[in-house]
Amino acid sequence: RAEIDGPIVAVPILVGPASDRPSFLPTTHTGATSMKTGILISVGALAAAVLAAATLPQDAKPHYPETLTPTPPSRQAQDQTVMQDAMRKAAAVNDQHRDFGKCVGTWQVKYTCTMDAGPPQEGTGTSTFETIMGGRYLVEHASGTMAPMGPFQGMGILGFNNTTNEYEHVWLCDQGTGLMTSHGTRLPDGSVSMTGEYIDPITKAKSTCQTTWRDLSENEKRFEMTCKQPEKEMRMEALYTRGQVGMR
Repeated sequence: RAEIDGPIVAVPILVGPASDRPSFLPTTHTGATSMKTGILISVGALAAAVLAAATLPQDAKPHYPETLTPTPPSRQAQDQTVMQDAMRKAAAVNDQHRDFGKCVGTWQVKYTCTMDAGPPQEGTGTSTFETIMGGRYLVEHASGTMAPMGPFQGMGILGFNNTTNEYEHVWLCDQGTGLMTSHGTRLPDGSVSMTGEYIDPITKAKSTCQTTWRDLSENEKRFEMTCKQPEKEMRMEALYTRGQVGMR
């Protein structure tokens, strides 16, 4: 006896008068003839269904996704160790951060600002420096008066990114609502040179600024900045003098 490999499809055999059969089956004028016709059609449909099921290819069966292989515990521990080591290096306090502590205190500042070819504008102010986050960042709280903007307050945050090996600085003040961000490196002469950008509130154009911090002595520093646009240039110099080391 031949065996059929595949699912068995049950097909009902329709018998009875034509009036009781679905409308899609043909009808005849006599009950006997219609019964015979119904039986023949039903048997033929059953045979066709069984034959089709027997000839289905094996790969036509439903495919279920394979179970993902879990990461071995040893690999998980290795990945976690690598991640922890990278985070530890990124958060380490290095020599660049320890240098921030040398700036802590209150400094008197003299500003000189020049717009294009115009005459220099002068101003004065006070800046207080402190370190935060375990010495990882240096924060400057600045206030003063400088033409043409008049009285101002500002804040600068300086950090050294262990991941990129670069200094990063952000400046904000009450003369606007934007941020000036800069990044750069320490030069062989010990000065820190950075390049930054901000959007000029007057021209709405992007200004590229080159800034340099120089240590003149333990209690003297000079900050220089040159900002350029296609048809505009601004230069500023700030001389910092600390009267009492460590004073906040």
